[in-house]
Amino acid sequence: MTQAVYDDHPAAVIALLDPNVARRVSRGDVGSLSDRMHALGGYRDVTLVGLVRRREYTLVAHFERGSMIVVVRLGMPGKLGAYRVVPPQGRPRPHPPKRRRTRRRRR
Repeated sequence: MTQAVYDDHPAAVIALLDPNVARRVSRGDVGSLSDRMHALGGYRDVTLVGLVRRREYTLVAHFERGSMIVVVRLGMPGKLGAYRVVPPQGRPRPHPPKRRRTRRRRR
């Protein structure tokens, strides 16, 4: 998926997405993201950082001059339900865990 985005290949990107998500992706979206990736140089590889939530994974895409955090969520079988890229801001970190809500005690 990341290679298809980097190569600015919208048809390949859309083919990998869940149909409900693919309807919301435009050629311009893929091109804009591809440009941001190219600003970091040549594409090297992707490394799995960890599981964020059930069926959602954090990856780090490595380029010649930096990296980006990529979060993917599995959708229907063989498709991605989400593909989100976090722009570089210093060194990459995994997505923070969800906060638990605490209830206030009534007096």
